Formats: sequence, C-alpha cells, structure tokens
Amino acid sequence: MLGRDTPWRQGSVIAQADAIAAGLFDETSSSLKRALVITHDCDLPNDKEPEVEVMVGGVVDKLHKQFARARNVRRLHLAFDKPPGSQQVLDLQITGRQSISKSLIANAKPDSA
Repeated sequence: MLGRDTPWRQGSVIAQADAIAAGLFDETSSSLKRALVITHDCDLPNDKEPEVEVMVGGVVDKLHKQFARARNVRRLHLAFDKPPGSQQVLDLQITGRQSISKSLIANAKPDSA
C-alpha cells in the first residue's frame, strides 16, 4: 500500500497515464479530464483505508467566480499553475467523485506538471 513516505497528498493530480490505467477515464477523453486525490493526507498511508477517493474533473477555458472559493457546494473551479506562467482550470463536480484501490497509484507519483 502507501507508506508514511508517500508523495501523495490531498490535492495531488494523478498523471494522465496512471488515471487511464486506473480506469478513471479513457484515453480518448484524457486531454479534457484530470483526476485529483481528495482523500485526507492522514488516511492515505493508513492501511485500514484500502481505497483512495478521487474526483475526476473536466478542463474548462476559464475560472467562473460562482464556482470558485467554495461558493457552490456541488461544484468547484480550481486553477492550477502550469509552466510557463499559464493556468489550467478544472471543473470539479460532486458527481465525479470515485474510489479506487490504493494499489492502483502505489507505484506512481503525482503529476508534477
């Protein structure tokens, strides 16, 4: 499973290839989707928790203020900084919440890009 030295944290983005391998989305839609770990940091290395919760969201053109800063309980827009100085905005909706086995990301690392 994931040990205490795991690089995974709440908010980590799962690399596209790892998300596809975990069955979170297929390769044809991978350019429009991202998967984000939403499990609390303390539960990730805990062996009594066999699964990790993720949220799959779509890439959108711009951040809408009505979905930013937790103004909506079922939808959230998050902006991620991407090199060189650009941003990518994810549209995360509660319906995109999924659980996967920790073993599916145990040998992977979060997407650093």
